[in-house]
This record gives sequence, structure tokens and C-alpha cells, in this order.
Amino acid sequence: MSGENGAAYSLYELFRVLIERVGWRSEAERVAALESVNLAESMGIFGNLAQMMKCPHERKSYPARGVVNCLDCGRRLE
Repeated sequence: MSGENGAAYSLYELFRVLIERVGWRSEAERVAALESVNLAESMGIFGNLAQMMKCPHERKSYPARGVVNCLDCGRRLE
């Protein structure tokens, strides 16, 4: 799902969603994968690119299929 001016998910949120959808052999592996994404985000691995993909609008939103999206551009809100 793409917003009018950018992506529906930030890169980090996309990784988190994919991690939740993968069949992990153990809960520990899933947690380790999520921790890796959190570490990459805290280090700013993708720099300004990830920040530029975030919704620039005010935090008014509506639920859509269990996901909260921006009313203006349709991007997923974190």
C-alpha cells in the first residue's frame, strides 16, 4: 500500500511486520530479529531515508484492517 507522497511503512516498520509474519523456530529467534531491527533503528542505519518515509501530517488517523493509517496520505502511523 503506497501513500500519495511515499511509503505506507517506514523501513523499520516493514522489517517488524515481516518478522511477525515469518515462521520462526523459536520465540527467542523472533525476539532476536526484532531486537536487531530496534538496534538498527537506534543507530540510524538507514539515516535520513527512514525519516523521510514517515508521515509528515498531524496525528489524525483511522483504523483500516487493524492498521492505523494517516487520513491525509494513507501511510501507516507508528
